[in-house]
Amino acid sequence: MQKLFLFIMFATSLAQAQYGAISTATAGSGRATVEPSESPVLNPASIPFSRGYFFTSDYATMSGTEEFTVGLTDNMPDSVVPAAFIYNQVNGKSLRNQNFTTQDLRLEFANLIKKNLAFGMTVRSKTDSVLNTQYRQTNLLMGTIFALNSEIGLALVLDNLLGTNAEVPMDYRLVPAIGLGLNYNYKKVIRFRLDLETASNDSFNEPAISGGLEGHWNQWLLFRMGVRKTLETNIDEYGVGVGFAGPKFAFHYGYLSSPQQDKLDRHAVDLAIPIW
Repeated sequence: MQKLFLFIMFATSLAQAQYGAISTATAGSGRATVEPSESPVLNPASIPFSRGYFFTSDYATMSGTEEFTVGLTDNMPDSVVPAAFIYNQVNGKSLRNQNFTTQDLRLEFANLIKKNLAFGMTVRSKTDSVLNTQYRQTNLLMGTIFALNSEIGLALVLDNLLGTNAEVPMDYRLVPAIGLGLNYNYKKVIRFRLDLETASNDSFNEPAISGGLEGHWNQWLLFRMGVRKTLETNIDEYGVGVGFAGPKFAFHYGYLSSPQQDKLDRHAVDLAIPIW
């Protein structure tokens, strides 16, 4: 029974992994962090804090699985509502040795309720194609970010609010979850992240804890590292990465490794271009 449980947990993470090089390097943390290249996926409430129009792309590999993401984020002065559109596709084989393709569309809206408080919502449509069968799911995500001051930010994310679809196999099923995030900037030189996520039963009895650190070598070059502990499965993950954040574009690389499950090892690269 324990092996079956671990199998289901791993297959679910394989099919639903969706984050970029930055949170790969920081072991999945960053719900309270503002990163135009990927944070709208982790928390749509980050959109109002990033002024501009951004094109982003991400490519990742994990245990023979390939993942590709493109996104547009719009938060210009004349924008009616800050928004983002994100398309993600995963091609690979599950642990059952079945070919699968996952297509994930996200339309996100967010705005500032107060100067230091943002609220966002994501409408998500996910289609999993396994052999000759398709499983379609639609769900909602809501998130908030509260900036206590220029150094500390707090986040709350409620994922898959519409519940689960029992007709979808557990490997691909969207399940409700709650995420809490903390972001701390120390003198604008080092940034710390700390996230807490509920277990598969949507409780904090055996949560997953992620922590990350980001520092600057100079004005444009960055280094990152992170660690994650999933208490429910007793799996550890360690991340490391580097990045270039220039005035015309940003490029990031992240690597994630697990000593207990080498199939969770992941490489990811991001490219972000501010169009305006």
